[in-house]
Order: sequence, then structure tokens, then C-alpha cells
Amino acid sequence: MRAKLSQHFLFDGNILNKIVNLSGLKRGESVIEIGAGMGTLTEVLLPDAKRICAFELDRKLVSIMKERFSRKMNLEIIQGNFLKFNLADLKKEENEKFRVIANIPYAITTDIISKLINNRKLISSATLTVQKEYGERLVGKPGTKKYSALTVFVNSYADIDLLFKIQAAAFSPAPKVDSVVVKLDWNVKEKVLDLDSKKFSLFVKLLFSERRKQLKNSLKILTKFESDVVEGILKKLNIPGNIRPEKLLLDEFIMLFKEVYWNEK
Repeated sequence: MRAKLSQHFLFDGNILNKIVNLSGLKRGESVIEIGAGMGTLTEVLLPDAKRICAFELDRKLVSIMKERFSRKMNLEIIQGNFLKFNLADLKKEENEKFRVIANIPYAITTDIISKLINNRKLISSATLTVQKEYGERLVGKPGTKKYSALTVFVNSYADIDLLFKIQAAAFSPAPKVDSVVVKLDWNVKEKVLDLDSKKFSLFVKLLFSERRKQLKNSLKILTKFESDVVEGILKKLNIPGNIRPEKLLLDEFIMLFKEVYWNEK
């Protein structure tokens, strides 16, 4: 087992069944699993899934999976880096969508979630096991230490439920932290549908990097707009110039980005 691949295996059948039950998986749906490992979660998914596309980077684990599930016709084991794979290539039917259900490698959690957001038209929901602290950041509230650029970015695209906690001892080998299972459902009325997700993510990160400064000063640094332009934007949106970015509400971040974005054109 190589630590650099964040390999911590979950064998508890009750927990694995709980993950699948709370994912909302319906019989006949297609599934993407990321970091399939030895196939403990895969085994629970197999009875109901029409197709499972299971990604695993470790060649030895892929060999174990292929031997273990050699007779399962609804399982496709993909040896390779999920982040580099074109998910559109997985589709076998024009209207096919996938549920993502996975105990993901913690070291690349943000990269995985960003990829899912960018491919959300292919994905109906994502149920993921993540580090407890990371999961708490996903549902952080404005003005608290848990509220971050990550919170704002992901919540702009998804409704997030923190489902339940998993103790570190449930894994083998046990990680140094506890975990939580979160579910991401894409917003029906997506707030940033017409905006570039990469630009929005960068905008939010840069504002949070100046989180101790007043918003009007952070915006001047970020946009290089003149003071009167920044003050005009904030007045139009009814946002106080002396507020700090860490206290902005989600909708305020989105409105502010849209206004800055159009002023830059």
C-alpha cells in the first residue's frame, strides 16, 4: 500500500451499505467510482447499478479487482488517472447520466470535485467520503473559520448534505483523521450557469487571500479598478465597502463576480 496514493481501505459492510443507500442510487442507473481499491464498495454497488465505471490508478489493485469480479458484466475497470480522463467518453447512450459514489483519495479531493463540477451535465449526484475537516469546510457558514473559498465555489453549483461521520478506525490502514460522507446535488436553478467556473473559482480564492482587508480594498487590489468604479459596484449591489470577504454571503459573491466580470468587458 503506497501512502502517496492515499490508500485507506474501508471494509465495514454496514458503512458501505449506508453510503450506497444514502446516495440515492436507483436500480438500472450508471455509476462512476473513483479509487476503487480492492472493490469493497464496488461489490455493494454491483447488484443495482446498470454499469459501473471503476477508476483505479494502482496496477496491483486493478489486477485484484479483475480477478475478483471477472464474471461481472456490468463492471468496467479503468486503470488510470481519473483527473486526466474525458468523462464524456464513458457514455454509451445519448442521455446516459452517472451517479458518482466513491471513497476518494483525500490528497486530490478538491481536484476531483472541480472535475465533477465541470462535468456536471453528465452527473446526477456525487456521494463522496472525504476528510472530516474538509467536509465541514464544504458546509461552513459565513464569518466562521470553516467558511472558505472552497465553501463558496462548491455551494455555487451544488446543494451539499453532510450525511454521516466515519471513525478513522473503520479504515485499514487507519488514516490520521476521521472522515465524513457528503452528497452533492447540482442546484436545479444553478446560480452561476452562465459564468466561467475557473474564473469564478479564481475570483473567490483571490478575495479570500485578502480576507482580513475590507472588501473595497480587496476589490481594488484584485481588479485594479479605480476607487469610484469599486464604490459604484458595491453601492449598486448594496454591499458595505467595509465588510470583510469572509463575511460575504454566497449570493453576494455571485452578484459581485457577475458585476466585476461585466465591468471588465
